[in-house]
Amino acid sequence: MSSPYQVACWLAWHGFAVFPLRPHSKRPFGNCRACGHGRCTTPHECPCLTKARPCHGLLAATTDLGQLARWWRHTPRANVGIHTGRSGLVVLDLDRKPEPPAPAAPDIPTPVTDGLHALDALTAAEQVTWPDTLTVKTPSQGRHLYFRCPEGLSVSSDATGRVGHQIDLRADGGYVVAPGCAIHAPPEDRDGTYQRCSPTTGIAELPDWLRHRVLPPAPAPAEPAPRQAPNLGAGRSGQHTAAYWRRIWHDELDKVETRPGERWRLLYAAARRLANLATHDHAPWSETETTDALLAAALRRRQRTGKPTEESTARRNIARGWLRGTHDTPDSLHGLGRTRPTGRAETPAAPSRADTGPLSQQPNRGSGPPRASTTDTSDGTGASAHPPNTPATGHHQEAA
Repeated sequence: MSSPYQVACWLAWHGFAVFPLRPHSKRPFGNCRACGHGRCTTPHECPCLTKARPCHGLLAATTDLGQLARWWRHTPRANVGIHTGRSGLVVLDLDRKPEPPAPAAPDIPTPVTDGLHALDALTAAEQVTWPDTLTVKTPSQGRHLYFRCPEGLSVSSDATGRVGHQIDLRADGGYVVAPGCAIHAPPEDRDGTYQRCSPTTGIAELPDWLRHRVLPPAPAPAEPAPRQAPNLGAGRSGQHTAAYWRRIWHDELDKVETRPGERWRLLYAAARRLANLATHDHAPWSETETTDALLAAALRRRQRTGKPTEESTARRNIARGWLRGTHDTPDSLHGLGRTRPTGRAETPAAPSRADTGPLSQQPNRGSGPPRASTTDTSDGTGASAHPPNTPATGHHQEAA
């Protein structure tokens, strides 16, 4: 059986950009302290990338054999991640989560229970067969179907079911675990190996019938601008200036973007406090403005570390924090936004792949995807860095 380092080198020789994952895991390493604090604003020029430190996750992916040697000499048991976008790949990630039946796709109402049966329904609707391409069985009994991205087509990663029920996309901005790598519990929730289950080791070009499905839908018409935010507290006890609200606003955004800690708790806490201030102290921001700004800060944090953005989970935690903040009872008339203890901690939502190298193992008979007829069983955002309806003057040091 090939070692992770041999898998990484084989993939790099064949043009796949790879990077190290934590041993026995499918997750990237965390950044070093300097990179984690946002001091490294251009990851590709970071000195860590010429050393053995596995900083910046998938942003560090490379085909440089010398860099691979440094990484795996430092952590020989590290698993291997493939940067799908940089490798020119589009991977369909078919999940098998225990969820209630749902329509196979937005335009295919056939109820299915998982991603494999969703692809069955898609191929039936399109009157085609399952794609003949490299397919890898995952430890959860799902599948990774590898495709070459056609010239001129730009495909972004997606975890919202754009293609179909329990079908995620790994493309630009995403990665998959390389075939031949094993995960264990702990740190993951199961044991298993990513293993080829297709007769072929070849990677087919993304078929025509799938191309329109991997692209995002046309953007909806722009929503009307939100109503004017409340006044700055004029005529109230504890009146505050615009400068005061700017400081509060920037402090909360900076916490989400740069402070060490569990990002979901930071996001939830910031939304909760801003909602409390808007509700009880007439702070000059709306729920829409707060959501946009906090989401932008959360995405910048994830993009800088090279990890999946998980936008839907970020939105969910912002919404939960805002809702809780609007129901909190303040113990200050001066806009501090602190709340009385409730007796228990709030838990944020959990965030809702000749010599053939690691592909050389032979698939078992019948190890391909099951048929539905036999079984039914993861700045650039456009959000303002200034609080809404306050002057953009004054001094604020952006995180590096």
